Amino acid sequence: LKLMPYERFRPETEAYGQWQTNAPAGTVTDDTRHKMVLITALRDAQANARLPLTQQDLARAYLQFADAPAIVSRPQYRDLCEESFREFAKAAHWVLGNRHLEQAAPPDRIWGGVPTCCGQMTMLPLAALYAGRPEDAYRATYELSFFDVGPAKDINAALVAGLSVALVQPKPTNEQSRQAVWHNITTAMRTTDPYQYDQIPFVTRPIVQWLDFASEVARDATDRPKRLYERLLRDGQVQYFWESHFIVALVFSTLEFCNYDPLAALAMILDFGHDTDSGAQLLGALAGAIHGPNLFAQELQKPVLAQLDADYDVSLEEWVALLDEVGKA
Repeated sequence: LKLMPYERFRPETEAYGQWQTNAPAGTVTDDTRHKMVLITALRDAQANARLPLTQQDLARAYLQFADAPAIVSRPQYRDLCEESFREFAKAAHWVLGNRHLEQAAPPDRIWGGVPTCCGQMTMLPLAALYAGRPEDAYRATYELSFFDVGPAKDINAALVAGLSVALVQPKPTNEQSRQAVWHNITTAMRTTDPYQYDQIPFVTRPIVQWLDFASEVARDATDRPKRLYERLLRDGQVQYFWESHFIVALVFSTLEFCNYDPLAALAMILDFGHDTDSGAQLLGALAGAIHGPNLFAQELQKPVLAQLDADYDVSLEEWVALLDEVGKA
């Protein structure tokens, strides 16, 4: 695995991608910026004794992100931020009681009702507050994610529940123990169901449907990556590559295909293309929770940490300390 600069392939700024021209290797995209919003909301709620976090707290954080010092001090970010957060801002205004339609819109309208991976971009750090408590992690994600609709409500909440279990697993030492750990995670995702999705008549629970699909695709592909990609594209019911179910299908099928070797699976996700940042960040979160940060070589870690600081004044150490404090509160 190697981080590459953006200059050769995507030199211009993109609202949902990199906010720098000719961005260096390690520059983050919207999947990380949405986590910045969550962290800001948690930090403010802690400082003002408003924990646990509410949907209104998160909505306010979305609306105020454009006024954060990291954005204001970099004037080239302002228009990019407004474009990238426009849909979220409309839903956030509605959550906060604003019904002026030039500013607000019902959350069910967001992204035309497509069940997206928005909750995966924003909510994964919540797992650290509920380590080993998958039902609490699920409920908190479900409640806060005003930008998730339809099947994404269940899928994305189940992913955070699984991540909360990943954080308390013993570190695997061989292929067999890797498989056991991932089995524990997917079992938590399947069985954590406080709102009884599995009891709805005539329909299959969304997260179960797509975990089953991912496993079937991996078994069918055996040692043929091309076959895996073809099955995902043909049978993954994908209209947009950032749909919540498709990111799950991509991540868990490649993991099983690669015998749960996370770095091999990460390489395959990047080779697949399309919404690479969303697939990579979900796999990276799960694999990092299991194996620890040293899974990723320093030549991968250092550029990302440096760019987080240079581009957004973000310290990952401060994030970790905050999550630890809030989790203990």
